[in-house]
Amino acid sequence: LSPMMAQYFEVKSKYPDTILFFRVGDFYEMFFDDAKTASSELDLVLTGKDCGQEERAPMCGVPFHSADNYIAKLVSRGYKVAICEQTEDPSKATGLVKRDVIRVMTPGTVIESNMLEDGANNYLCAIYKNADRSKAGLCFADVSTGTAHITELNADKIAPAVITELCRYHPSEVLMNPGLLDCREVTAYIKKNMTCSVELIEEERYAPGLVAASLENQFGRDWAQTTGIAADGLVRFAMAALLEYLHDTQIKGVERLKTVITYNKAQFMRLSPVTRANLELTETLRGREKRGTLLWVLDKTSTSMGKRMLRSWIEQPLISSALINHRLNAVESLVKQTMARGDLTEELGYIADMERLMTRTVYGSATPKEIYTLAQTCDRLPGLRRLAEACGCPELAELAVQIDPLEDIKARIYAAVDPEAPSTLKDGGVIAKGYHAEVDELRSIRDNTKGVLAQLEARLRQETGIPKLKIGYNHVFGYFIEVSNSYKSMVPETYIRKQTLANAERYTTPRLKELEDTILNAEDKLQTLEYDIFCRIRDTIAQELVRIQNTAKALAKLDVYASLSLVSERNHYVRPKLNEKGVIDIKDGRHPVVEQMITNDMFIANDTYLDNGSHCISIITGPNMAGKSTYMRQT
Repeated sequence: LSPMMAQYFEVKSKYPDTILFFRVGDFYEMFFDDAKTASSELDLVLTGKDCGQEERAPMCGVPFHSADNYIAKLVSRGYKVAICEQTEDPSKATGLVKRDVIRVMTPGTVIESNMLEDGANNYLCAIYKNADRSKAGLCFADVSTGTAHITELNADKIAPAVITELCRYHPSEVLMNPGLLDCREVTAYIKKNMTCSVELIEEERYAPGLVAASLENQFGRDWAQTTGIAADGLVRFAMAALLEYLHDTQIKGVERLKTVITYNKAQFMRLSPVTRANLELTETLRGREKRGTLLWVLDKTSTSMGKRMLRSWIEQPLISSALINHRLNAVESLVKQTMARGDLTEELGYIADMERLMTRTVYGSATPKEIYTLAQTCDRLPGLRRLAEACGCPELAELAVQIDPLEDIKARIYAAVDPEAPSTLKDGGVIAKGYHAEVDELRSIRDNTKGVLAQLEARLRQETGIPKLKIGYNHVFGYFIEVSNSYKSMVPETYIRKQTLANAERYTTPRLKELEDTILNAEDKLQTLEYDIFCRIRDTIAQELVRIQNTAKALAKLDVYASLSLVSERNHYVRPKLNEKGVIDIKDGRHPVVEQMITNDMFIANDTYLDNGSHCISIITGPNMAGKSTYMRQT
């Protein structure tokens, strides 16, 4: 094999089940079976490359600056993509450029905005089931927002319970232990009904010592108290497997996963897969689209974070009357305060997706433009906090306290990052004027070389008293100081002779040599310096993760409350009175979706009465299209 192909195979041997994007210059190249798969899936031309063998290696490639779109297609079709970068500057490398995999992208671990739906979470699921057929530990983590939901299942029939949770979260990737393979009902359901990729984690990865070390490394020595993960439960195995999988694939940034939410089956309504499908909560039965669903009716949110939270509330209905009334109090307050709600909605429209932006910040992939957008979002926080406080509602006042104005972060970003910062670091122009003296100097030299040289020339004339001293440049000798022979006796001893001409001498000085180096390398130095400064700023912001995450969660709730109150007012909804007596008594009930789909206001409202006594069943009769199914679903 040629040296480069030998290097390729060495890397590929570590990531055999991925499509390896191998960086060569300005392209990511794929070879052999990877090339054949990629050319087929991405409609790329399959070519060949000399590899030291008799036959040329099948090859195809994509430009590195537009690789995201190609990667997104492969990941959406269930492939894993390993990104192998050049880890040293090719211009400074001796021999073969060093290369290494910096990340493996899988369906459940993507954080790029162009690969994710703004209004939906992207869950990576880990399931652990031991020999006891009645127990399982589940973890659902959205890597893009740094939040994990965990639950311990204990049921006589564990398979339906696991399937219920899978339907609740719709993960795009599932990690399972070998013990789950015995549960044929679950594996068959995943294969038949879910569009997700599946990864089997080897049994040795679940050794108790490794599990404890993994959790301690992520959450600290008191991980059980910090996260709510039972020290003797099964969830710890699922969570540890998920964390190790992230370390294997993401290499860095795994510390972003800090928020762990424990839930149990008594907290949310259990809805069977058939019920979820027929109620068309978030997607329609036929077109699998948002229009025509309950989410479509209720979603008037202004932020991506609010959209995701509203979807999760619909998919996970509460069954605690106290918690439901807590939400209803906030919605009712905003229904009654139209002006305040309008102001809130307007301000929320300027809020960026702080959750996913912080993930990219921790991973080191947030762009200068995104970081500046975070500062612009911080501009709106004090106003939102005041508006929430002014509503006079305890539930909204509680949210106001959780909104941190983040003034220090905003000031740091505005001071350091240029308002016209580009989307990529390589274009320069990232650091604001006046923030860093050396950056300003290098820019001045780059943009005003003639002026800098003229200033030096004037100073040298004044210092030496030589009126016709001048600074020149040629490709052979670089920058030089030229003095005619008539003034040769006035040249300081510190000047170093560089070239002798018929009627003049040319010199250099350490200062001029340094300036020459600076001028000739100003652009490269500037880009390197700006990159280093920006990375330090980004790392500093990443350390404020908890504060920003808490603020993002409060803003998402505020957004959902504003959305629900707007829909309630527009559609003339009535606040329900909850009871725990086993009675459903609805007057003039309407189907929220069907009435919106009918354009002529012809929906007929109906009463419903059911109880646990003599009215526990209603028998509904009538011809096709009479509204029987609509009546059942609206109830």
